[in-house]
Amino acid sequence: MRKLGIVMAALACLSFMAFPVSAAQGDMSFGLTGGMAMPMGDFSDIFKPGFCGGVYGDYMIAEQFAIGVDGMYNQHSAKDEWNDLLSFLAGQTVEATWTTFQFGGHVKWMPPMKDSPAIPYVQAGAGMYNLKAKVEAGGDSADDSESKFGFNGGLGVDFKVNPQFTIGVGGAFHHVLTEGDALQYFNVGVNLGFLTTGTTK
Repeated sequence: MRKLGIVMAALACLSFMAFPVSAAQGDMSFGLTGGMAMPMGDFSDIFKPGFCGGVYGDYMIAEQFAIGVDGMYNQHSAKDEWNDLLSFLAGQTVEATWTTFQFGGHVKWMPPMKDSPAIPYVQAGAGMYNLKAKVEAGGDSADDSESKFGFNGGLGVDFKVNPQFTIGVGGAFHHVLTEGDALQYFNVGVNLGFLTTGTTK
C-alpha cells in the first residue's frame, strides 16, 4: 500500500507539470504495463495475488476513440495450505503455480479534457486466454494448459509528461469462459506509454 501511495503522489505531481494533450485521428501509441494480478471468486480460494506484465498498442480512429491490441502475462502461486496438502499427499515438497497469458483486441474511449494533461479512459476488449497449471516436486514438474475465450473491461488515467511520453495507472476486470464457473481476476498497475506522432492540436 505504501508503494501504491508513492506512485499516486508522483502522478499527482506530474499532473501539474505535464503538457495539455489532444489526440487526433491517425495518431498511434504503444506502451508497457505492470502491476498486480488479483484472483477473484473460486480462483482466489486456491491462488494468491501475483504479478502481471504486458504490452499494448492503440490507433486513434477519432479524436476520442481508439482501437488496439494488448497482451498480458499473469503468474500466481498456490496458497500455502494447498501446497502443504499436496506435499502431504505426495510425501515430498510440492509447489503449484498458475499462469495466464491473454492476447486480444480492445476499443477505448477517452472523454474530452480541455487544456488538461490528464487522459482518462474507459476500455472494453475480448480475446484468447491461455491458462496453465503447473506442479513441481523433487526436481520434476507436470503441467496442463488450455485456451479459452474471454472478455475484459477497465478504466484508468494517463498523464502526458512530454510530447512523446505518458505515465498513468489503470485497472481491468477479466472474465474467462471456462467450463463450469468462469475464471475471474483483476489487474491493476502502472502504464508507461510512448506516442509515435505526438500531439497534433
